[in-house]
Amino acid sequence: MWFQFISYLNYRMKAKGLHGTHSPLIYDFVERVLQNEHAFYAYRKLERLRNRQLQDKGFIEVQDFGAGSKKLDSKRAIASIAKVSGTTEKYNRLLHRIAWFYQAKNILEFGTSLGLGTAALALADSAAKVVSVEGDPATAKRAKENLKGIGLNQVKVMNLRFDEALIELKDETWDLIFLDGHHEEAATIRYAQALVPKLNAGGVIVLDDIYWSKGMASAWNQLKEHPQLTYSIDLYRMGILSFQEGMEKGQHFVLKY
Repeated sequence: MWFQFISYLNYRMKAKGLHGTHSPLIYDFVERVLQNEHAFYAYRKLERLRNRQLQDKGFIEVQDFGAGSKKLDSKRAIASIAKVSGTTEKYNRLLHRIAWFYQAKNILEFGTSLGLGTAALALADSAAKVVSVEGDPATAKRAKENLKGIGLNQVKVMNLRFDEALIELKDETWDLIFLDGHHEEAATIRYAQALVPKLNAGGVIVLDDIYWSKGMASAWNQLKEHPQLTYSIDLYRMGILSFQEGMEKGQHFVLKY
């Protein structure tokens, strides 16, 4: 808790807004993603889906494969999963706008959970191909039901461990990759580094909970130094790593959100 508090204070001291940004691309990102007050049509669907999960009194039997779970046993309330593991409404909307901004047509997510973030990504473009990987069978089943329930039939939820998915999807390439699963330093670095070569031109990797722990913060800082990195964007809760040809490498931005 203290680490997150100190990290947030440091973030707030460094974070810049629209007029503190000199890069045209980042200025555009701030204006169109962070300060965009437009009510995207997907917001209502996302809110309804999240509220249904928060109000669900059912339970599912889960198998936890990553760090960050607060469960004490294998049975977890759906409402609890939505509250603890699901993306908040604010960041669901942000994730939706990020996918929209980068015009992502091929999207990979590691860590489906109940499908809240998955829906945010998929609704950014009705023609987008979205693949989401979830290690727990019961949670993956519930996510599939949730996504089909709001008409997202183009989303493929794969019930695999992340390492298995790297093998299964070895021939695929992506415009946007969202890592929101195994919250451990070594695993986060390993997955991100393995997926960098799978990015299409202009592709980005979005990491969730980059200050969730000292290990996650360390992983974020190490990944920022990737030799192919063009720029990074620190939004405190989320971090974006961009790999684009023909741009100056190693630029880092801390933006207010």
